[in-house]
Amino acid sequence: MSAMTQNLAQVRSLVDLARHHAPEERAELFGRVAELFQNASPTSNERALLVEIMRALSAQVDIALRLELAIRLADHPNADHDLILLLAHDKIEVATPVILKSLVLTETDLVEIVRECSVEHWTTLARRPEIPEPVSEALANTDVPDVLRALAGNATARIGTPTLERMAEAAREDKRLLTNLVTRNQLPPAIAMRMYAWASSALRKHIVENFKIDPKLLDQELAHAVSSELSRDLNDPHTQRLQELIDKLRGSGQLKAGFLLKALREDQIDLFRLAFARLADIEPVRMSKILAESELRIVALAVRAIGIDRSAFATIVQKLRGEEALEGTSEEQRHAIAEALAIPSPDAARVRLEAALGA
Repeated sequence: MSAMTQNLAQVRSLVDLARHHAPEERAELFGRVAELFQNASPTSNERALLVEIMRALSAQVDIALRLELAIRLADHPNADHDLILLLAHDKIEVATPVILKSLVLTETDLVEIVRECSVEHWTTLARRPEIPEPVSEALANTDVPDVLRALAGNATARIGTPTLERMAEAAREDKRLLTNLVTRNQLPPAIAMRMYAWASSALRKHIVENFKIDPKLLDQELAHAVSSELSRDLNDPHTQRLQELIDKLRGSGQLKAGFLLKALREDQIDLFRLAFARLADIEPVRMSKILAESELRIVALAVRAIGIDRSAFATIVQKLRGEEALEGTSEEQRHAIAEALAIPSPDAARVRLEAALGA
């Protein structure tokens, strides 16, 4: 029997005894086993036994001791792989320094952390420097908002184009994720262009200034995205949740023109469309066509019919159809729009709107 095997036999016998000993004695035993990992060059069978012993001891020693060991080994380039792996799967307080720093962890180990550990482990892993693409893909596949935000905000993470496209789609309804993605270095211009329609004014400015994209293409993408948003299936769970919110606001008397404009400023196009339809008493699908496709005179009548001030008309059109939507109108069209916006009473505008829609 080797000296190592004899030591293991002694240590293993002490594990059961440790349950009945003082915390200080358990800590000493934990330290002895950790030293065996590092200094005794155990065989594969002996290492498996050490892992088993360490796992049993971990439940019996204070978390501060395990954290101390994790911090000490996190920067150690020659730390025992099995011991590092055990620490990486420990509670998040212990696992954090190892997940963030240890170069002993392989790509396979990191993917296993995503498969086997908690959301807190995933979020920590998403902040690790130089994450390889397969790990980024595994993290993105969790669809957990905090994980996606951390990954997008990790400037050194290597993220493949398919994964970025998946994250960009999730950013449609997550402004923090959208900001982190748009401000990443080396983001493909095609993905930046897709997110332009969902971005705030500041982020749109960032896209224009940092990506070589034709402004006309950005306007076309905006119009396409808005059209898609306006035509979202009414049975979509997201749309149903918005309908419930609108019903609640309508019932409490809070569904007013100001609410619509706030939704538009925040780029909540679907909420704007559904609320607009409810205030105008028009079916949402028909309202979508009015906002996205009808002549601007009819849009102007709809704006006045629900009591939105005429000064907001240009902003609404530019948000929904692009910055250049008003530039191509003829003199006759501009006159018709101005006449519609000049109608003083929402009731009178509603009559004119119903007549126009019925024509």
